[in-house]
Amino acid sequence: QMSQTAKLEPFLGVLKKHRYDKFLVSHGLDGYSLALDYKVTERNWIDLQALAHSMNDVVLEAGGRFYLAKDSTLRPEDVERYLGTSLDRFRELKAQLDPENLLTSDQAARVFKLCVAGNHDCSRQLGSPFD
Repeated sequence: QMSQTAKLEPFLGVLKKHRYDKFLVSHGLDGYSLALDYKVTERNWIDLQALAHSMNDVVLEAGGRFYLAKDSTLRPEDVERYLGTSLDRFRELKAQLDPENLLTSDQAARVFKLCVAGNHDCSRQLGSPFD
């Protein structure tokens, strides 16, 4: 319904059943996940981001989680909200085991606020892929 209201309908939807797991930053809960694929264009980019953030808010309000390997829309505050103390523990372990942040990515810089000198600049905001 949110997609229809925004006039941005997905071309693919995948529903999967999951089980709970005890991994620190896992998406695993007893329940289901829904993945929606949209055609991204220069024209719909801003509206699509707004829709994704609105959908993320619905998931967060319901106590849901996110599959980080497939994510491109989460904001740091979303990750902090759903991981809670697990995020604090993750950051502690990361600082202990990788103090120079050699193992990182643009996504880690974006969602975990893990910054390093070099290729991953936490101050850089990821914008449109069309910039």
